[in-house]
Amino acid sequence: MATEEANRQYKPMSVSLVASGKTPPLDFYLQRDGEQEPILFRSCTLPLRAKEIKDLEEREIKTLWILEEKSSLEVENLIEEESQEIENASAETAAEDEVAQLIQDPAVPTEEKCEVVYNYSIDLMKRVFESNDPQNAIQAASIVLPNLTEVIFGDKRAAHEFILRASIDYAIYSHTVNTCLFGVALARRALKISKQDALLRFGPGLLLHDIGKLRIPKDILEKTDPLDEEEWTVIQQHPLWGVEMVKEFMDISPECESIILHHHERMDGSGYPHGLMGEQISVGARICAIVDAFDAISTRRSFQDRRTSFESFKTMLGDKAKGFDRKLLEEFLYIFIPPENNNR
Repeated sequence: MATEEANRQYKPMSVSLVASGKTPPLDFYLQRDGEQEPILFRSCTLPLRAKEIKDLEEREIKTLWILEEKSSLEVENLIEEESQEIENASAETAAEDEVAQLIQDPAVPTEEKCEVVYNYSIDLMKRVFESNDPQNAIQAASIVLPNLTEVIFGDKRAAHEFILRASIDYAIYSHTVNTCLFGVALARRALKISKQDALLRFGPGLLLHDIGKLRIPKDILEKTDPLDEEEWTVIQQHPLWGVEMVKEFMDISPECESIILHHHERMDGSGYPHGLMGEQISVGARICAIVDAFDAISTRRSFQDRRTSFESFKTMLGDKAKGFDRKLLEEFLYIFIPPENNNR
């Protein structure tokens, strides 16, 4: 009997995988210090309870063991999937650290910092928006926002350099990044906000202003023909849904809440969802309205060609002018002028 037990082969399984509830009923073994063989910890007939999982975690026990002979293809796939997830997370952490180090390096030119941070932000937001999970988007925003803010506040040329790199093709993930960097740059110029204000009062709302669109069916969101009345009603719900989503996973400032909720309100009362007008709209929401509209107008879509910055501003200063805060819109114009030619 002892020989039979000595010949047993075991495979490791993380406690986190066991806790996920994805594994089939198995005998779980525990390897104790000083013991040559793992000992039976829990029989397959007695599933692990949450309290026992918590106890293992508190004791910093991260691995249980299963008999190799009981390891099915299903279990092997689960272990492989978790291993891949851990590897991906490790690679993501390494990339995040590399970007953070580059931002802090005074020897790296601002142009290079803008290039790396913009491309990294676009890639990260693309992956999380494609997952269609609001919690993933909010977690990614907590990485993207400090990077963008650090670079914008680190050099007066950065905002203009970011603008030169802004994607010309519309996608919700690039639109969120563009709106954030435009909005933070405008708030810094027009309101003289601090870096802390950018991180807490304005940035999260700007970066997550369209998160509510995750609830809109793709056939409506990607429709190229004019929307019917019912579809337009659905679209108009996304600011309300956005606030609901964000507040579920994080605390936000009143300014951020207003940015998400009111970025489609217009100064003349023609916006939605509440038809606010003038001073009823927070300054953050007025800033977001400008930069959100600019990016939507200037980028290429299936139903519109890309417009130059000049053409986009001409549109916003023409028929749409009554909808925007004129002073903020004029300040936004100056961000597009290279700093060396901008004396204002």
